Amino acid sequence: MWKRCFTVLCVTFGLSGCAAYVLVEPDQPAAIGAELVVDPQVSWARVAYPTTNGSLWTIDGLGLNQLYFFTEVEAGKPMVRIQGQAKDAMPFYEESMIATDVMELVETTLTRLGNQQVEATNLRPAKFGPRNGFQFDLTMTSQGGLIVKGLCIAAQRDDELDALLFLAAEEYYYELHRPVVEKVFASIRPE
Repeated sequence: MWKRCFTVLCVTFGLSGCAAYVLVEPDQPAAIGAELVVDPQVSWARVAYPTTNGSLWTIDGLGLNQLYFFTEVEAGKPMVRIQGQAKDAMPFYEESMIATDVMELVETTLTRLGNQQVEATNLRPAKFGPRNGFQFDLTMTSQGGLIVKGLCIAAQRDDELDALLFLAAEEYYYELHRPVVEKVFASIRPE
């Protein structure tokens, strides 16, 4: 019995070491990428996570809710890089993409990360700071079988893509934090 408990504790502490957390203060603007800032609204934990090109924040913990900041994604590059995977394993951004193509890029990226039944819907115009952008909703089933809802806002400039992606468990967490995330989206501005 003790041997099993010890093994579980070792695995738990080992996995928690995969990600380092830093507090994001609610009352201080936070830089996302080299050129943008947002107002966090509430306390978040910024996570150093090896699979993302951008920043990753959470309120309640990874798997319950995540806010991804993919900024300055260059043409020919993926939104997410996974260590050890072939360079062309993930779909990449192209400057010729239109809003529906970006929706498909996000869908395909989330699918290749192991999620199932990923669906992007309800494409609509949205302000992305001073730029015109677009927003859409997402639904999917996570690798662990959790039903997840999401909200993505994105804008393109020159040959780069900026996208903020909020994903949370459909039950309880999505509706709880969506108003906060919408305020974060509304606060996007140049640094």
